[in-house]
Parts: sequence; structure tokens; C-alpha cells
Amino acid sequence: MTLLFMPGSPALVRELAPRVESAAAIVSLLRKLIDEAVPTAIDIVGARDEHLRTAHVGSFAAWGKDVKVAAGEYLPELLAYYVLGKRWAPLVGDSRARIGAPRGEALTLVVLDGSAGLTPRAPLSLLPGAEEVHEFCRSLIAGEAADQLPEEELERWLREGGVVDPAPWLEVAALSRRADLRRRCLVSEAPLGVGRYVGVWEEER
Repeated sequence: MTLLFMPGSPALVRELAPRVESAAAIVSLLRKLIDEAVPTAIDIVGARDEHLRTAHVGSFAAWGKDVKVAAGEYLPELLAYYVLGKRWAPLVGDSRARIGAPRGEALTLVVLDGSAGLTPRAPLSLLPGAEEVHEFCRSLIAGEAADQLPEEELERWLREGGVVDPAPWLEVAALSRRADLRRRCLVSEAPLGVGRYVGVWEEER
């Protein structure tokens, strides 16, 4: 089992946000990690809220430009396909809203964001507690987070700190209790005031 965490912002797409210089580096890193994994099957996990859905299947037209990818009706799906490119897109076997029980043979691409309140210009403006939430998300992916709040309290704390969709983080927190995972956080940043991360979890054999 391998989980690859990636950001869920349309600013990851160069054609949509050409001034976000770190986006190209993140996409390049994600593609390098996928190439190194040489997956035989790929699953996509990302939110399926209605405001993330588009009638333009396989296109970012709803977000400003008709950048085409292999498939996808929801923004997280589109972003995953954008990263996968033509080489790996044909291997996608499942696309769903939650991590659930990852397929052992699949590379699971998990699309998620941290706090959206890390700067005054962030989508939620600057929120108290956002930095603490950002650090928690980083440490969780890195395998450094120790004691965690009960699920209900953790969800409330994440929301108060600017995480729009805490659900995937609750799943990540639950999975992090497994002792057989090698965990790395390779990117932790917030160039537009939204926490974004690249991380890899691999099942130790």
C-alpha cells in the first residue's frame, strides 16, 4: 500500500496560476514520485462536494481555462489526472471521496488541503490557530504527530483553524496509528495562504 498526498488547489495548474512559482516544482516532484513507484494500479481520493463539480468533464474550464486532462468531474479528480498525465492516467481504477481501506496493490493519490486561513489574503483571511493547524497537518503526514484529540474535538479544532474539509484529515489521523507505515512529508508550504503538502506513506514489508 502506498499513499501519495498532493494539494487540492487549482493554483497547482500552471495555466491557471502562472505566477505561483512553486506549483511547477510540486507537480514535477509528484510526477517523479509516481514514476519511481512504477504503479500497476492507481486510485484517486478527493472531495466530491457539489461546489467542486463541473459539467466540463476532463477540463478546468470552470476554473478559468479549458486545460484538458484524461477524465474527472470534480476539482480534486481533475488535479490528480493533471499530475498523472497521459502515461499514468490509464491505470486509474477507482476514484472516490474517502480513503477507506486502500487497495494493497494500488498507489492511492490523496488530494487534500490544510488551513485556508494562514495569511490576511487567504480565502478565509488570517485565522487564529491556523499556524498550529498547519504544523499539525505537516507533522501528521511526516509521522511526527504524537497525541491526538478525540475525533470530534479534532474535527472542530481543524475547522476553527481553517480546514474547509476535515474529513480526509480525520482518516489520515486514524491511519497514522498504524505501526507498519513509513511516512515522509516532502513539501509543506502556504504560498497563497492555504496549507499544501506533498507526502508519501508506504507500507513496510
